Amino acid sequence: MKKHLVVTPSSLSSISPLATAYDAELAQRLHTEVGSKLDHEYLAGDGFKLSAADILKSLSNKENIVLLDVRTPAEQQVVGLTHPKVLSIPLDKLMLKENLDKLSSHKDSKIVVVCHSGERAALATGLLQAAGVPNVSFLGGGLIQLVTALTPKTAPMQ
Repeated sequence: MKKHLVVTPSSLSSISPLATAYDAELAQRLHTEVGSKLDHEYLAGDGFKLSAADILKSLSNKENIVLLDVRTPAEQQVVGLTHPKVLSIPLDKLMLKENLDKLSSHKDSKIVVVCHSGERAALATGLLQAAGVPNVSFLGGGLIQLVTALTPKTAPMQ
């Protein structure tokens, strides 16, 4: 069974990015375009969904990437990211003009959106694509997958 996220004006206000959009034209464009950008199959099929291995390879190759952390400040205090190019913007503040301006200053970088499980990162990726932000993708499975990939594998004790 194929699942889709249904986007309506009321659901958009409940996720907040549009409630804080800085202009009416952008809000309307996001409302019109964002539905097609939020389907996981669409995002994964077009190469927007990256694995933990992809991210680790990019970091080890010193590629020009920015990790955009869309978790809440409380979540960031529990597990923080220490990479020099981490930009922390909670999802509910993502579409504010000053935050979109911060992202535009990284237009030559690959922007990889991260969150705890990948759900908010996928949503943020769709919103940013609809807003015209280039080179944006997300970490599938979120930090859970990244931590799993970084955790040494050990043999079970016998």
